Amino acid sequence: LNKGYICGIIALITAKGDAVMEYAGLQELISMLELGSKIHISVLFMRNIKYSKYLELSFKNTIHSSPFCDLMKLTDTGFKKCLKCKRLAVKKALREKKPFGGECIHGAYEYCYPVVTDEKTAAVIFIGNMLSENIKECDEKTLPTLEEKHDEEFCIKLARVVESYIKLLPGENDVNSENAAVKKAEDYIKFYYRNNI
Repeated sequence: LNKGYICGIIALITAKGDAVMEYAGLQELISMLELGSKIHISVLFMRNIKYSKYLELSFKNTIHSSPFCDLMKLTDTGFKKCLKCKRLAVKKALREKKPFGGECIHGAYEYCYPVVTDEKTAAVIFIGNMLSENIKECDEKTLPTLEEKHDEEFCIKLARVVESYIKLLPGENDVNSENAAVKKAEDYIKFYYRNNI
C-alpha cells in the first residue's frame, strides 16, 4: 500500500456535519484498496453479524468476480468446480478460524482470512485474482488481468484493514438481518441463474 492509498483511506473516515459522525461504507474502503491493482477483495458474511448499511457491498465484492474467475465459470463444469472450491475454503475458515492461502481449482492464488468475533466466524475475507505457477486454462487476454502473487504478510495486512473496518463500523439493531440475507440470496440467484434451470 502506498501513501496515496493510505491518504485515500484516511479521507474515507472523516466527520461530516456538526454532531453526526458519518462513516464511509465497506464498499468504499474495498474500492480504495483495490484501486491501482488487479487484486480482488470479496467478503462473505455469516448470519451472526449485525446488519449495518455500512457493510453493504456490491455483488461483485461478495463473490469471486474478475475476468479470470468469470472465464472459469462460463461452463457448467467450471462453475461447479468454483463453487465446490469456495465451499471447501469457507468450511476450512469456519473450522480452523485461522488465515490461509492457496490455489483455487483453476490455479489462481487466493488468501482467505476469517473475521472472528466472540469465538465465532462473522465473515470470511477473500483476497484473490493473483497469479500462481499452476494457472490453468487462461488465454492471452485474461492472463494480464491477474495480479502478481503477493506474499502472505501483504495479504494479512490487507485483510486486517478490512477486518478492522468490519469490526469498527456500527451495527444497527433495528434492521432485520433476515431482509439482508434474503437480498443477498436474490442477488446471487439473479447473477448466476440468468438462464432456465
